[in-house]
Amino acid sequence: MFTNTMNKKPIITLFICITMSLVSTTYAQVVNVTGSPHFNLSLAQSSNVKLAWAVTVNNGVTSSFSSTKILVRAGTDAGPVIFTINKTIRINTTAGMRTHNTSETVLLPAHVTYKIRKMNHSRVYFTRSFTDQDNKRTGFTVATLTGNVAAKFSISSLKLRIRDRSSGQNPNAKAPIVALASVRYNGSGIVRGVWEVATIGISTKGHKKTSLFRPLTRVTQHVLGGHTDLFSPSLPAIKGNQYIIRLRILSPVISKNNIPTLIYSPNIIRPERSIH
Repeated sequence: MFTNTMNKKPIITLFICITMSLVSTTYAQVVNVTGSPHFNLSLAQSSNVKLAWAVTVNNGVTSSFSSTKILVRAGTDAGPVIFTINKTIRINTTAGMRTHNTSETVLLPAHVTYKIRKMNHSRVYFTRSFTDQDNKRTGFTVATLTGNVAAKFSISSLKLRIRDRSSGQNPNAKAPIVALASVRYNGSGIVRGVWEVATIGISTKGHKKTSLFRPLTRVTQHVLGGHTDLFSPSLPAIKGNQYIIRLRILSPVISKNNIPTLIYSPNIIRPERSIH
């Protein structure tokens, strides 16, 4: 038996090699962000704050990086955000490792500092994050609250008078009688108190007799800046009666002996005593 091999064809395997070329794009990489040196901040009102930033970038091509806002934080660079300042910084950069310096002036409202002090923090952190395509680095500047804003909250002076009075006589007997408490204090915080009034009467033996103080209205006032005026509601003014008015401070705590009173009638006003 013969086997016919003449019709068998050789099998040729062809290997095709495909080479892929990977092309990468190089962007700027933000390496480091440094803020201004530590400084002190004393605020009793809104203030302009100057900040400086040094941003180090390592990039393979000409590119740009930016930051869109400042976050104002309480206590640390990772503390709660109290305020946001929307202000964009954009910087163009060329290839290589470079440090770019930029500065800005921003407005910090007084209520921001007050809120940070209310949280028992004495440091304000201004933080900025600079980004390119995918990279982000954050830097910060620290300010320490000093002076009255950062001082322990206490009342240094409390005086009473009748509103719009230049003398002891009421220039308009029909106008409501309203007392004014002039409060001076150290630091910042919340004043809490109660306006109270008592009637001075005459006993059957002809001696003056004062009734117990009764509350008129409560006072809760956030204060910042060293001085504030607190007004009473309209005071009782029955003809022939005499009254004693006072603002009894609940907090911050002061001595009972330092709570001033003021004696008045519909026609005559006389201060009893004040804290000096």
